[in-house]
Amino acid sequence: MIGVKDNGVIAGVRTEEELYMAEAAASYYCSPPVAYSFRKWECDGKMVLEVDIPEGTQKPYYAKLKDKVSAAYIRIADEDIKVCSVQLMVWKRQQNPSGLYMVDAEDKSLLLTYLRKYYPRVSIVMASKLLMKSYKKTVQLLADLVYLDILEIEYQNGEALFRMKKKFFEKNQKKYIFADT
Repeated sequence: MIGVKDNGVIAGVRTEEELYMAEAAASYYCSPPVAYSFRKWECDGKMVLEVDIPEGTQKPYYAKLKDKVSAAYIRIADEDIKVCSVQLMVWKRQQNPSGLYMVDAEDKSLLLTYLRKYYPRVSIVMASKLLMKSYKKTVQLLADLVYLDILEIEYQNGEALFRMKKKFFEKNQKKYIFADT
């Protein structure tokens, strides 16, 4: 809603100017451009814009920031959260599904054992330390497990944490077996 403050007070908008800004944000500041629709509402004699942005199919979408730097975000409740490198890798795989070549099967099994027995959630850095792997290798490993729908990403205070999906945890209480292919 454009023209409504965070506390719910109707501030109103100058429709054409605000609409132009929304169009510019969706086409110029987003890559790829974001589809949207809008509706105008009159509330207490003031104009409010309702902008509907359906979930996109070409993830990741990047927002251009200062100095032409881009970042991808997700919306959780009322917050825009910058996504982690694992989420970016998962989205790219989903756009170009060519199968998954499993590597580091032993590391995947070890990480799942850690998650089941000792740590309910791990960050990328913590997983890297537990597995004694580089950050890059850990991102790849976590992306494999998220892509396979075994782990899920939870954002807390802007940090990405990884936990085993409940359905997987309940079915696989004892052993995790991955085969290198």
